[in-house]
Amino acid sequence: MNKVISVIGGDDRQVALLDIINKNGFEVRVYGFDKLLTLPSEVKSYDRLAPDLFDVELIFMPIPCSTDGVHLNARYGGEDIYIADILKHIKPGTLVIMGKADINMINAAMYGGFHIADIMTREDFAVLNSIPSAEGALQIAMENTSITIWNSRCLVLGFGRLGSVLTKLLIAIGAKVTATARKPEDLAWISAYGAVPIHTSKIDNVLHEQDMIFNTIPSVILKDEQLAKIKNSCLIIDLASYPGGVDFAAAKEYGVKTMFCPGLPGKVAPLTSAQFIWDTAMSICKENGIEEAKCDELDGQEDRHGHDGFILHI
Repeated sequence: MNKVISVIGGDDRQVALLDIINKNGFEVRVYGFDKLLTLPSEVKSYDRLAPDLFDVELIFMPIPCSTDGVHLNARYGGEDIYIADILKHIKPGTLVIMGKADINMINAAMYGGFHIADIMTREDFAVLNSIPSAEGALQIAMENTSITIWNSRCLVLGFGRLGSVLTKLLIAIGAKVTATARKPEDLAWISAYGAVPIHTSKIDNVLHEQDMIFNTIPSVILKDEQLAKIKNSCLIIDLASYPGGVDFAAAKEYGVKTMFCPGLPGKVAPLTSAQFIWDTAMSICKENGIEEAKCDELDGQEDRHGHDGFILHI
């Protein structure tokens, strides 16, 4: 791999990533950071999609790349950045690290001969990424309630990566935790953690008891019927990706304080999260022989879906 890496768009994680890349001996080129007042002196910033930005073998894009499939997530971008404009400039053989690649992005990669590695599909990254999310949820709870988490009744909706880490942290603080799941093995793990297990379909039975509810399920599970059972003093923290798991309009009508908090890693621990991104990206490179080989040697490699060169084995 050559010694130049481009970073296009993103949030505070990508800002922190610039320094990590530079400290690892790479030249950094960036686009989509116009509003950032200061950049490291070693970073070369562009105000347009110049050819030099794409004369690289590795590009970092946001995580997630977009929320609407059209615009690039670029917190510090000076104007709207269209994903299609970026994808058409990427050279064949380039490896693009991003999050939540949709079908249009994948098709563009297949047509253009470059490679997408969707970092959010990797178990190692997802597990590590759940740690700042869980810590951030506790921070939000502490800042927005008048009681301690210790000895409070907390309900965790969903027992995936984030739900399990959050359950463990809440128990460690001394909360009285109930956690939901659907699979028998997950319910068994909830018991093993020291929390009270309940099937997700039975949450109506415990909603009225809760001081705090943490949702990690990315579909609306707290609807009008459920929100009517929740006491007004309860705080709901929705950690799921858009559109979340709460009927926010109904919650407002019932006077239940609800906070929608996706993307916490980039907000509460951008430096740690950036290191997770870098470490995972380097693992992807090693797994695909990019350390020793040029990316264009991977061009035409059959991917896991049987197409030529649009997504790497990750």
